[in-house]
Amino acid sequence: MRDFNACFEICLNQKNTGKHIFFDNQGNILLDGETNSFISNDMTIKNDAYKVYESKTSAIFISQQNEIKSNFICLKQREILRYLRDEYDLMIYSRAAQLFSWVKSYNYCSTDGTRLSSINEDLSKSCSSCQKSIFPKISPCILVAVLSDEKILLAKHLNTPFFTVLAGFVEYGETLEECVVREVYEEVGIKVHDLKYHGSQTWPFPNQLMVGFIAKAYDTEIKPDHSEIESAEWFDKSNLPTIPPRLSLSRSLIEKALNFLP
Repeated sequence: MRDFNACFEICLNQKNTGKHIFFDNQGNILLDGETNSFISNDMTIKNDAYKVYESKTSAIFISQQNEIKSNFICLKQREILRYLRDEYDLMIYSRAAQLFSWVKSYNYCSTDGTRLSSINEDLSKSCSSCQKSIFPKISPCILVAVLSDEKILLAKHLNTPFFTVLAGFVEYGETLEECVVREVYEEVGIKVHDLKYHGSQTWPFPNQLMVGFIAKAYDTEIKPDHSEIESAEWFDKSNLPTIPPRLSLSRSLIEKALNFLP
């Protein structure tokens, strides 16, 4: 799968040969129960579809499947995570799910209510009334692992079974670095400095681009905002709580941050 490159091509009313990712009319992903994969094997399907990846020998299409075959299992979006093998699977699924949602769900102009055109090759949709071009929305957010001396700060958010890094969405007129400083202070009352970039990850629940940082704390007194987090604590690397699952940026961020501790 690593030889596939991202692309976008509208393929309507024709036979499409390649690998397929199917969704139902509610946007749920269809898992092939025979292979435990969300990507079907090479086949030819006569169905409206959109090519989202291609290689020299094949392509990956997304399409809506109204008649679900007996070998397919319908999964809600987050349920697919346990079936993803690696970060490459996550990247493919993320692009497929977000593009399918954009194609099927956003159909009317927010200015005057006119029905939008079908999707264009540049992913935009057009309003024939006000002449606006509307593009898919991506919501940038930051993740930050905060360190102090020999410990890492982890928080347990409401309704989650594990401790993780702090996080928040970027606001208008704000840089990523300013967002890190603001979110940490808002959630735990700690000021941070010496920010280091870790990496980024697309996250399709529903349309996030997550950007990870490691930062140092000026002080260690925690004043948690209980409207956002259940609790927050300092942990040393030998006594960590349950942390997020594999494939998530928060997991790799924690693992990287631990390397900075003695």
